Amino acid sequence: MEKTKPLNSPLSSLRKGKFANGSLRDMFESLKQWRLWTTLGWHDIRLRYRRSMLGPLWITISMAVMIYTLGMVYSFLFKANITSYFPYLASGVLIWNFFSLMTMECVDGFIESAHLIKQIRLPFSTYVLRILTRNFYIFLHNLLAVIPILIYYQVPVHPLAFLCGITFFLLIGFVYGMAIAMLGSRYRDIKQLVQSLLQVIFYLTPIMWMPSMLPERFQILIKLNPAQQMIQLIRAPLIGELPSLYTCSYNLGLFVFGAFLLLFLLKKGRHRIAFWV
Repeated sequence: MEKTKPLNSPLSSLRKGKFANGSLRDMFESLKQWRLWTTLGWHDIRLRYRRSMLGPLWITISMAVMIYTLGMVYSFLFKANITSYFPYLASGVLIWNFFSLMTMECVDGFIESAHLIKQIRLPFSTYVLRILTRNFYIFLHNLLAVIPILIYYQVPVHPLAFLCGITFFLLIGFVYGMAIAMLGSRYRDIKQLVQSLLQVIFYLTPIMWMPSMLPERFQILIKLNPAQQMIQLIRAPLIGELPSLYTCSYNLGLFVFGAFLLLFLLKKGRHRIAFWV
């Protein structure tokens, strides 16, 4: 009589180390299905602005109103040179909006897609890549509000460094986005915690103010601020500078740490995500 092969249980797969390989396979499969998450990201934007005459242009209009208002007000409050301060503020607000929205939406990355996770077998990375794509589209729309400032003040933008910076920024956003999406699906208090932390980080990060306004003894706080170092990857090329070697090294370390953290979390809880959501 022919013996039937026992079904592979999650426990036996974990013992064989299949979950570690499965985690990497999950990410590679998501990359192969790039048309899926890019389309879903654009579909989210269209749904948000359906039956609207201007559509996604409202994103650009709202960002332009905020940037130009803050630029005029804060340049007088800080008595700063508007030629250097205005592009610095505009690019900082633009990138912070990208950073904060992406972070907050990643917390609910698996929860908002619970109906899909329970019905369709897709790589878990797809849901986070969808969020990153959606926010990248918003970032591109908002960039249109900053371009006139860069042109008017004749800022020498570095296009290649900008593209490299945004790519690295998204890679870091992906590894930490996956991590907080898993934690957010397991612990629902994570959303409130992240929201509170973002408020604190906003005031500690030189977005509305410039690093030169801070006394020398507090400059170390800027260097150790991960949000500042991530933002500098994109902001430096936009204001005519290149990211420093320290910024590049810091972000590389941030990415490596996040990648190991993500692999650890995936190995421990990837098979439980469907039950958490």
